[in-house]
Amino acid sequence: MFKKIRVVLVALILLGLLATALFYGALTISLPTLSGNTVSSVISKPTLLRRDELGTAIVHAENRLDASYALGYAHGQDRFFQMDLLRRNAAGELAELFGAAALPLDEKVRFHQLRKRSQKMFAAFPEQQKEMLSVYAKGVNDALAHASFPTLEYLLTQSKRKPWKPEDSLLVVYSMYLDLQGPSIERDLVYNAIQQTFGANTLAFLTQASEFQAALDGSRLPLKKVSIPELDSTFLKTAMVTSIEKNAEVGSNNWAVSGALTRNGKAMLSDDMHLMLSTPVIWYRAQLNIINDEKQTQVTGVSLPTGCACDSRWLK
Repeated sequence: MFKKIRVVLVALILLGLLATALFYGALTISLPTLSGNTVSSVISKPTLLRRDELGTAIVHAENRLDASYALGYAHGQDRFFQMDLLRRNAAGELAELFGAAALPLDEKVRFHQLRKRSQKMFAAFPEQQKEMLSVYAKGVNDALAHASFPTLEYLLTQSKRKPWKPEDSLLVVYSMYLDLQGPSIERDLVYNAIQQTFGANTLAFLTQASEFQAALDGSRLPLKKVSIPELDSTFLKTAMVTSIEKNAEVGSNNWAVSGALTRNGKAMLSDDMHLMLSTPVIWYRAQLNIINDEKQTQVTGVSLPTGCACDSRWLK
């Protein structure tokens, strides 16, 4: 009896080890190949893609199109499932991955026909911008073609990776738009209504930071002395609740600083990244270096795995 039990236990242990080895092997072979050479018909000059010790993708190219291809290749290697979710979220195609559970969300988004809008928008782009997104998509798809095994997410969902289309980059932008239509907009509308009704001093009093909202070094923020108008009994009796009309034109705060105003002469561009935490993080660290005989351009920061910006201007 004990001999049979030992045989069963040994068999279970061996099966467990085999399953672990297969799982680990599948994860290992699905990792991108980070060293080697490849040839592409859309690359006009030798282009280098490397990662630093933090995993930041660093691109060295001689023109912007080649840099777009390399960035697409990096995004395709490291973040394709994230990119796939973002485009499917906007197009209403999540049910293809997750089944009937995602149908209510798909039905809600399909109403806006964002895939069709992305196709029309891409068709109306200038040729330079079309070419840039097309080259980026080629980089993404080449990274998929060079991957010997699909990543774990596609194994778990039993689904196939679909090629990246140039208009998919616009779907990702739409997906970010949908994600930003949250409580922060409602809060901003309330702040605006308070300021218009009771004045800027009242808003400053209600939104001032707590003295305990401080840095890790133990320092405290000084409280501001804000005077607000007294609310007499007549005002309180006549106060009434009114609805706040939503403004359709809402968005993020952005700012830029010219190189003429910085110590090193380089420009700075910033957005307010008011997004929820996720795994992987929404942003992807990257650096683009465009070096040719005419000029040298370097852009360092974070990118959204979606494609290069359609604006033809660069930070120098």
